[in-house]
Amino acid sequence: MASKQSWDDLPDIALIEVYSYLPDNDRLGLIFLWRCRKIIFKGHAAEKIARHEIIFLRVFGRQLQKLSIGFTGLSFRTCRDLAMATDIYLSHLMKRTDVHLDSISFEELNLERYWPFVLSRNKLITALCRLFRKQRTLKTINMVSTRLTLIEGCRILEALGRYSAGTTLEILFLENVFRTSVIPYENIRYLKALNRFQAIRFLHINYKYLREDILKNLAKTLGSKLEQLNVVIEGRLVGEVISSKVWKVLHDKCPDLRIGVYIYTTALENDPLPALVTGMNIQACYITSWSDLSPRKDELGKILRHVGGTYASSLEKLALHLEKQVSIDDDLLYLLKRCSHLSELSLYCRLNVATIQSICSLQTERRLELQSLSLKIYGLEEEEVLRLMEVREALISAIRMRSGHVTLDDEDSTVINRIRESGSQDRNQESSHIQEPLLI
Repeated sequence: MASKQSWDDLPDIALIEVYSYLPDNDRLGLIFLWRCRKIIFKGHAAEKIARHEIIFLRVFGRQLQKLSIGFTGLSFRTCRDLAMATDIYLSHLMKRTDVHLDSISFEELNLERYWPFVLSRNKLITALCRLFRKQRTLKTINMVSTRLTLIEGCRILEALGRYSAGTTLEILFLENVFRTSVIPYENIRYLKALNRFQAIRFLHINYKYLREDILKNLAKTLGSKLEQLNVVIEGRLVGEVISSKVWKVLHDKCPDLRIGVYIYTTALENDPLPALVTGMNIQACYITSWSDLSPRKDELGKILRHVGGTYASSLEKLALHLEKQVSIDDDLLYLLKRCSHLSELSLYCRLNVATIQSICSLQTERRLELQSLSLKIYGLEEEEVLRLMEVREALISAIRMRSGHVTLDDEDSTVINRIRESGSQDRNQESSHIQEPLLI
């Protein structure tokens, strides 16, 4: 009997030949297997990979619904090969009239860094535009960190919005779709392209890609269709700050709207507080820092206190992923004591055991109503780890008092991981990836 490893080593063409001998019932089961396809084009082998994927397309193309394309081995020498391979594959894909895609992802292309040559970039962008113009059933598009120039980005948005996808597209990820230096809302072409989307219910976008008239147009065009807006704040706030009044207009026009805010370390260094106005009324806040960019205590503490004071009645989810920072215990507890509607808390940071005990007490005293708690605490001494394990049991009991069932997912002895109500699920499962966000 063949081992799993031997099957993994078989070339794609051999697998296709084997599948051709399967009974009809088993072949029918493959329909579900080939609905999703992730293609990774690798350096100088990109064209060979494209040819293999074309063979799969011929056999299973009718079942394909979700397509994800990425690249590895990117360099000045390979970008031409990658662009040509992508063009070859997409050209064959577009010839198929029986392929109906509902999701396309081109995540983390980072053209700003790896694609310096205009001709190969243009070939890639042209291929993508042709693909998007052909779509009739597309519901999800993920362009996170593609890092396009202003003209390239506008071409992509126009290809999506001008044709059928403009009326079918529901989920749109645009975080870092433009190069770092690009401020797109200064260009009328970008504004017109963004206004063409008629069915968006989930939008993930940088704060610096928005301005007041864009939000007003979204409110007017989408109305009750818009359910989720995730705003990414990073770097320095450029241009006008969206006023509380405009956010209130957006909420009035979009009654089901929920707002999540992602704040990255670069924003902490440049003071994001002016953007966090009262009318924004956020339900979820995610703060992330990296080890090479560590925020100062006063910056991070100021953010936590501002969020706790400004959104005390609306905040439902909080996630802190801080790889390197000084103590934030007092500021975190201030927020938790103010935000009585908080139901989901995820912490990956340095905390004192006493702070964890305080969280347990708040839950026991019903000053917190957490249904999901994920803690990963680092930098503890052996004695503190033992104390933490004692607190762990108390936390489980406290959350079980609020929800009948809990499940545990332990990684190691220094972690309290994922104490979660077993019946609860995130409302949205469409996320890409973006630092494993807890989407509302």
